[in-house]
Amino acid sequence: MLDEVADRRKWLTRDHFLHLISATNLLPGPNSSEVAIHVGYDQRGWTGALATGLAFLLPTFTLVTAAAWLYFRYGGLPSVAPLFWGLRPVVLAVIVSAGFRLAGVVVGGPVSWSLAAVGAVTSIVAGHWAVFVMLLGAGVNWGGAGRVPRSLQERLGRRHR
Repeated sequence: MLDEVADRRKWLTRDHFLHLISATNLLPGPNSSEVAIHVGYDQRGWTGALATGLAFLLPTFTLVTAAAWLYFRYGGLPSVAPLFWGLRPVVLAVIVSAGFRLAGVVVGGPVSWSLAAVGAVTSIVAGHWAVFVMLLGAGVNWGGAGRVPRSLQERLGRRHR
């Protein structure tokens, strides 16, 4: 999403996009959906937010519902169980790959990398993948802390007048 929204289409600056990531880490729910909805809102207001929200969420909802139905219908069959077990490492690889790509863009400086590395090793050794993801998010927030892009400052100031 960073490549498409900030680099290719230039809808947002990289700093603004990274601050959206930092802000959505503080909110409950799926970060990618929240960022996509905000990008839609930036581009076309409430109609853009609604359109991007539906376009982003409906395909996922449909796929997850279909996968859940398949799992409950056929997941207990011995011939199908290895297929579901094979999906787990694929999903994990996609998540870890995206995390490392985002960390490479956001986490800057030796302090941030050190915190991220210590947190990653500790959480993986302890078997707490959720903690690993939270610490990665904290590293993203640490790396972008204190730098609010001027465009976002202007937008926030305009809305509160």
